[in-house]
Amino acid sequence: MAHRIQVRNASRQLVAQVDDFQELRLGLLFNRVSTWRLVLPLGSAAATALKASGAGLYVTSDETLLLSGPLDERERVYDERAGSL
Repeated sequence: MAHRIQVRNASRQLVAQVDDFQELRLGLLFNRVSTWRLVLPLGSAAATALKASGAGLYVTSDETLLLSGPLDERERVYDERAGSL
């Protein structure tokens, strides 16, 4: 099963590919609001795109949409190995 993770802007256009993430958690719920958590390097193109107002995530698996949702909160954590967002 191949997952593809992309960042969408406020207009829901796909603006960045996420290929350097450290962790992805998807809380997929049928007919309810799903949740997601993504940990990635602070300086990555995807992290920069997610900082924009109205940005969100778009996740597919084998070309089937799993989740598309906005960024509700952001947490910046410093790790001695690398910064992450």
